Amino acid sequence: MSTDHHWIGVKPNPHEYFGFIYVITDVTAGRYYVGKKQYWAARRIKGCRSKVTDKRSSKWKSKCWSESDWRFYKGSSKNLQAWMEDHPTHQYEYRIVKQCRAKGTLHYSEIEALVRSGCLWIRSCETGEPLFFNRQIPACKFRPQDFYGEEEWLIDVEGLVDE
Repeated sequence: MSTDHHWIGVKPNPHEYFGFIYVITDVTAGRYYVGKKQYWAARRIKGCRSKVTDKRSSKWKSKCWSESDWRFYKGSSKNLQAWMEDHPTHQYEYRIVKQCRAKGTLHYSEIEALVRSGCLWIRSCETGEPLFFNRQIPACKFRPQDFYGEEEWLIDVEGLVDE
């Protein structure tokens, strides 16, 4: 079966989702990168100030968005790109692990994936190099307006804040 992209894992669905969380694996070296990618890029045209990112919303404006380069995307991390340039014969795997319906959920889910993967901890592979290419956590300076998470907190979050 022929495909027009290199992604494996969750089947890409840009018609239903705004973006996705992915893991790039250097199969040869056993190292990883966790990131996010939007299926859609904002167009800068007149009348497109409000950027509703939930495709299910009645306020979604198709004319304000164009498809991004997601089909051929191989990560924007300078650290990862330098590694790939230095190791062109390595085998790389590009896996979608989650799709998100809105931009806020996409940002939140990336941070969640970075925490859950353990890339925050200084873990090394057999060569002594860091296990993950990630070197920073993106800033999350807002609450997702629309959150479509299926998972629940494992702790009582209401008890964490003193009033």
